[in-house]
Amino acid sequence: MAGLVGVLLFFYPDGLTMELYPVVFLFATLSGCGVATFSVGTTQVSYWFPEDRQGFAQAVYAGLGNSSPGFSTLILPVALVALGLTGAYLVWFALLLVGTIIYAFTASDAYYFQLREEGTSQEPAREQAGELGQEVFPSGNTIEGFKSAATTGSTWLLVALYFTSFGGFLALTTWLPTYWSAFHGLDVRTAGVVTAVAFVLLATFIRIPGGSVSDRIGGETTALVSFAVILGGAGLVVLANGFVLALVATILLAAGMGVANAAVFGMVPEYVSDAVGSVSGLIGGLGAFGGFVVPPVLGAFVGRFGAEGYAYGFVIYVVLAAISIAATLGLARQNGRTVLANISPSS
Repeated sequence: MAGLVGVLLFFYPDGLTMELYPVVFLFATLSGCGVATFSVGTTQVSYWFPEDRQGFAQAVYAGLGNSSPGFSTLILPVALVALGLTGAYLVWFALLLVGTIIYAFTASDAYYFQLREEGTSQEPAREQAGELGQEVFPSGNTIEGFKSAATTGSTWLLVALYFTSFGGFLALTTWLPTYWSAFHGLDVRTAGVVTAVAFVLLATFIRIPGGSVSDRIGGETTALVSFAVILGGAGLVVLANGFVLALVATILLAAGMGVANAAVFGMVPEYVSDAVGSVSGLIGGLGAFGGFVVPPVLGAFVGRFGAEGYAYGFVIYVVLAAISIAATLGLARQNGRTVLANISPSS
């Protein structure tokens, strides 16, 4: 990020020629690597909370964290007008720097890792951390944890679910402004506001109550209902020609994706209890890959069908949701769990 800001400070606008494109691309790529901190965070959060609170804990962490694209969509146009491109990037860099410093001085690992760092051997560290309230522990060293996670079928089913819910969410944060402007005729600023409010912010904040629901009625049941909502919302977008119907469909997609994101992480300690950290990292990293895969597919629909392709392209979410429903049922069956049994008025 610092390199990208430096390029803007010294070369923008007149000196920013095509010869500098590889340098800009390099620094932009390195800035994007910061997304990897999400996987680190999910792992760190997991060990601080008991198994029956994983859904809520991860929902708060990721829900509030993922709200930044929505707020950025609202604030960035104002910042660009008031500060210019370089000024806006400087403010962004300053916020990242302050956040990094705060984290460095305040964050700490769960008790088990603190004890191990102090020199306590593995079993005594587990025992002492358990007495302090820690319930989730790693299976061994990092390599062993990843081996255990990678060789467990449940891990890859959870990755597939997160590919649809969170990867799909990332894809639509970038695609929806184009959809609203190109297909429904909204101006660029209005398209950004609609995307931020009706989709990004709704999907991120609904993740928090979604985590509580997942803890209460079970991740499988929550995920199944959520992916059914995503399927219905995506199907409605395919059929919607008017703005109001498309807006309702977008809200359904946001609600389904937000709650499904919470449900996936709520299931991690239930299905892969001996490698929670490694599984969380795999799910967060590989699941987010959907944000890079889906947009080109949506663009292919536009290339094939023209303007109508902006609506037709959402059939990919119908397919992904259907696969996710099947994966959720398979995950539950594989582990002998009953889906939908926990839904009752008392729940």
